[in-house]
Amino acid sequence: MKKIGLILSFMLFCFIYMKGQDTDMSHKLTSQGAWFLFSVRTEEQVGEEVLTQVEFYKKDDISSIFFDEENKLYSVFSKYSADVYEDRWKLVDDTHFVMVSPNDGSSQIVEILEIDKTKLVLRNCGDIENGTSCSLYTYFSTKEGWLPDSEIDELNSAGIIEVEEMTP
Repeated sequence: MKKIGLILSFMLFCFIYMKGQDTDMSHKLTSQGAWFLFSVRTEEQVGEEVLTQVEFYKKDDISSIFFDEENKLYSVFSKYSADVYEDRWKLVDDTHFVMVSPNDGSSQIVEILEIDKTKLVLRNCGDIENGTSCSLYTYFSTKEGWLPDSEIDELNSAGIIEVEEMTP
């Protein structure tokens, strides 16, 4: 009977610990406020060929993401329009969350690669015709120290680069 009690206590401890981890990550995402998009690195692999494009955003760009505590996710990608998109989000574990569109019910899993008080790095991948596409999004908590527009223009002029393998 003591062994069963010990096992149950251990399982309860593990459950509470895991829930605490989820709550901690959720708090990190929501407590920041808006995260400002700095760059998007897109890698597409078709057959043996991998193409990479990196796009940097200027200080006056409004592209951003905001995690609401009520599981709503607001995002703006001004490259496409000034519309604010509202999705639902739910933390799956410490390194993944799922986004669901209320319009068509489509969903995507997003991986949290890095998060601290100043930086958030997200990645999502999907299938494309004859291959895969992964996008790596780098957000910052503030636009303080942002690169000047001239440097952003220079970085963006590189265009598409062919590489040997995809980023891990």
